[in-house]
Parts: sequence; C-alpha cells; structure tokens
Amino acid sequence: WLDAGRDSHALAARAYEQRWLLAPGSLFSPGQLPSSWLRFNLASSSHPDLLRFLERALAD
Repeated sequence: WLDAGRDSHALAARAYEQRWLLAPGSLFSPGQLPSSWLRFNLASSSHPDLLRFLERALAD
C-alpha cells in the first residue's frame, strides 16, 4: 500500500495507460469512497520502471 496523497483512482488510470496495474484504495472501501491509498502487486513493486513511474507521477 502507498498513500499517494491525492486521488488514487486518477493515478491508477494513468498507470494503466503505461501498462501498470495499480488498484485505487476506493476498490477496497465498502462505499467505494475516494481514497488516496493505492495498492500494487508485490511481485512488480520493485521493478525500476514502476518506481520511476511512481516517482514522476507523484511529483506532478
């Protein structure tokens, strides 16, 4: 889990465009409420390209 500090749904959609599958925290909320939390697959979480994507996306 990562607290993106912003709407994680928009960040997950942006990641999907780059072929990364991230899950916005709202998917895990009973009411599907907006969330700044983001969940991603542990197997790919240390991939350098994903880390670079997150670094750039969170800096925007």
